[in-house]
Amino acid sequence: MKRTVLFTQIVLMMMCFGQEWELVVLQTLKWDVSSVTAHDFIEHIVRRLPLTSPDDVDTVRRHALAFIALCTAGTIQTALSGSL
Repeated sequence: MKRTVLFTQIVLMMMCFGQEWELVVLQTLKWDVSSVTAHDFIEHIVRRLPLTSPDDVDTVRRHALAFIALCTAGTIQTALSGSL
């Protein structure tokens, strides 16, 4: 069984202070660290498809997520036969 570690108030304050400085540095350098991924487009595309049944929408969404996962996993898994 894992033991939980309690943080002291000083440690929690230092962690919050560090996060504030990270934001200050990012804003000062004008860095945009948000990135767009394939998952961001799924809802936009699914809404525009001519699907009437909520089950069809869920199925298309699940298949799209599975396809994205396969594309990001690489070619090793797709080269294996289905029985492996």
